[in-house]
Amino acid sequence: DQIFNAIGLVGVISYVAPYVLLQIGKLAADGYVYSLTNLAGAVFLLISLSHSFNLPSFIANIIWAVFSILGLVRLKSRQIKKSEESNLEHA
Repeated sequence: DQIFNAIGLVGVISYVAPYVLLQIGKLAADGYVYSLTNLAGAVFLLISLSHSFNLPSFIANIIWAVFSILGLVRLKSRQIKKSEESNLEHA
């Protein structure tokens, strides 16, 4: 029981810490760290929900994870596009 609470607390910290850093200007929302920590938060909270299920929280965390993954895909796509453009400029 306590292990699932601890995992859930890690998830909460994974949500809150990057948000606080974003709000005080110490972290960019368009970087990998922000999306990865949000994804980690969702995953940790989903794990904690496997012990004590709550449908609204489950749905919210699934949505959070999906949008975090979409953000990571978008970042990677931009990175690939910039790399390709750079290669064309140097060719």
